Amino acid sequence: MSSQINGNAYPELVLKKALDREAQAEHVLKINGIDGGNPVRSGTASIHIRVLDANDNVPVFSQRVYKASVPENSAVGTVIAKLNATDLDEGVYGEITYSFSHLSDKIGGVIEMNPQSGEVRVTGLIDYEEASTHELDVQAKDGGGQASHCKLIIDVIDVNDNKPVIEIKSASANVAEDSKPGTMVALINIYDLDTGSSGRVTCTISDNVQFKFVSEVKNYYMLVTDGLLDRELQPEYNITSRPLMRALPHSPA
Repeated sequence: MSSQINGNAYPELVLKKALDREAQAEHVLKINGIDGGNPVRSGTASIHIRVLDANDNVPVFSQRVYKASVPENSAVGTVIAKLNATDLDEGVYGEITYSFSHLSDKIGGVIEMNPQSGEVRVTGLIDYEEASTHELDVQAKDGGGQASHCKLIIDVIDVNDNKPVIEIKSASANVAEDSKPGTMVALINIYDLDTGSSGRVTCTISDNVQFKFVSEVKNYYMLVTDGLLDRELQPEYNITSRPLMRALPHSPA
């Protein structure tokens, strides 16, 4: 209660504690005025108070770390993940914009974030052999400038998109006809850039030749003689190797 210069008293409505719009957005107060006469007379009034929003809440992600996977060579437009953040404020203070933080140029040409929905899609060629995992920082910012962050970890699933590579490390164009069986003629390195069963390679040659493959070290094959040679019967051989790869079973994206 306060008093004017002429002595008349008047009330002032003041806050006793801080307001929280998210807890209670409106207050309806009833004021009673009672005089000192006899009989007592009174009057009433209602005050409707609407609490205006302040940007006192930050966006909150539903998870601190999101994990997703995508097959390499996925088509442009493929959805990888959908992130979600909420803000208890209303109006512009509750409007959230999503973005990547510190995104490199290389990965920036491969994926993109929808700033309104938080959806992450493929926009370029995803190559497992280039990078099998991507760890990205995602930001959610409200209309008042408050922001929070989370991690998005994308695992790239390898598919069988590489052919076996054959490298001849050493070879002898000539071999004596009296060479003993097991004489090495060539050393060949055969490998596949894919992983798992898609990267396991076996190598064969035709059955009707006096040679065979021997492998004592992974991905290395020795071409050796597999019997007695006779130059008068066959002076030369044209040997074709056939690397075979075991394909991974197809799994839907």
